[in-house]
Amino acid sequence: MTADFDVFFGEFARDFTHGETGVVFRAIFGVADQEALDGYAITAEHEIHYPTQSIELSEGDEIEDSGGNGVLPGTKWLVRSTPMRVNDGLESTVLLSRSDS
Repeated sequence: MTADFDVFFGEFARDFTHGETGVVFRAIFGVADQEALDGYAITAEHEIHYPTQSIELSEGDEIEDSGGNGVLPGTKWLVRSTPMRVNDGLESTVLLSRSDS
């Protein structure tokens, strides 16, 4: 499974840089539409999925899309949720919001 995991993140992920530590890690960026207000409005949830062992993220951390298969290189994001482990803990996911800085 580890080989498939490495290929998956190598193929579909892009580079992000942790603002405080400068650590570069690979993550898959996603946008999911969410219904809000009983279906009267659609909002977008931004999130990343990343190998849990690659970085320790916390709510409030700032990360930057540093390119490599990126759509928005240079965009800064704030981690707005506690990481949630998925896939037997090998992968984690966090919600993001754009940073004003």
